[in-house]
Amino acid sequence: MEPLALALIRNKGGEWILVSTAMCLAMLVTACSGAAGSIMGGTNGQGDDGNPPGDDGNPPGDDGSPPGDNGSPPRDDASGGDANDALTLLFHSGFEPNTTVVNTSTAVGDLIGEDISVTPPNNWIDDLQSDPYVHSFRLYYGDGSGDASTRGVELVPDPQNFANQVLRFWILQPNDGVGTKGRIQADCWSDPGGFRNLHYSVRLYLPGDDFTAIINLARAVSWFTLMEFWNHSPPAPESFRVTVDLEKPVTHFGVLRFGVRSESYDASASTYNRITSHVNTSFVVPVDKWMTLEINLAEGDETTGRFYMAVTPEGEERVIVFDEILRTYHPDLVPNGMHYFQPMKLYTYDWLIDDLRNQGKLTQVYWDDFAIYTGD
Repeated sequence: MEPLALALIRNKGGEWILVSTAMCLAMLVTACSGAAGSIMGGTNGQGDDGNPPGDDGNPPGDDGSPPGDNGSPPRDDASGGDANDALTLLFHSGFEPNTTVVNTSTAVGDLIGEDISVTPPNNWIDDLQSDPYVHSFRLYYGDGSGDASTRGVELVPDPQNFANQVLRFWILQPNDGVGTKGRIQADCWSDPGGFRNLHYSVRLYLPGDDFTAIINLARAVSWFTLMEFWNHSPPAPESFRVTVDLEKPVTHFGVLRFGVRSESYDASASTYNRITSHVNTSFVVPVDKWMTLEINLAEGDETTGRFYMAVTPEGEERVIVFDEILRTYHPDLVPNGMHYFQPMKLYTYDWLIDDLRNQGKLTQVYWDDFAIYTGD
């Protein structure tokens, strides 16, 4: 093992602390970064006809109250802006020490503490959950049909760098829908206001041993949700969602792709109707390699709504995976902002979880370096 270089720095409370020079450099970079990366054009996708089962296990949504007016309308053009656009950092964390996962009930947990590896706003309670945009946050482990032996959220060493601490979602047994599916998610609520223009970034790691087993499955995978955004969420009759999935479109050995879909709830039929669906067929999702995901969701209709996603695999160039103009709210509603979203999520079939477990594998993903902004 190489010797670890250390440095003394002063935290915001005036105390001197000992950190690695790598962490010190990361703090300097974070402090100098006041805006997200550039948002620019480009799209590459195709339709997808795979429909996941209805999502009736989500926590209750908002009460439909109008969002607060911050005096600045959402951006409604197709360009998405550029690096000169002013983004406001609401919160960021690298899940480092001083951050803790706490379980508040069988099915609910929380992240607390202040991540001293980054500059403020970096406190999970005082900053994130006191922000006018994100008034509440929780970790949700499904409807209670599982326990700590069957699924969990943990702060663990980075599989590729033990000096780095990261967030891990894992499911051993289907734990939601009375054992018909598996779910772990980070829930964010924004009431009474709502995001008109949400930006965030997060790093994602897919363990190669587990995801190679998925790649080798003799069936297609179209439902492996990594993040989801709601205009209204269940039980509201006007529910509308935009969902990002990891997909394997073929029924034999293949590669992993990113897909995005939008769906509107039909209360009369108690089902979601697919509005748009895209699968990027040119970008191969890497395994055993960290990648940074940049997300922008702008509220709008078929001509003004937008979903943007860029991916930067570690050591590689940034790739625009999606830049789609699409509706982001229910057609029966006057737009009132995104009130509920899951920036980090693991939600998939029971058979996939069972198949991996029977092979001695695990359904799991890792997250790091979460930052959330508003462009309103």
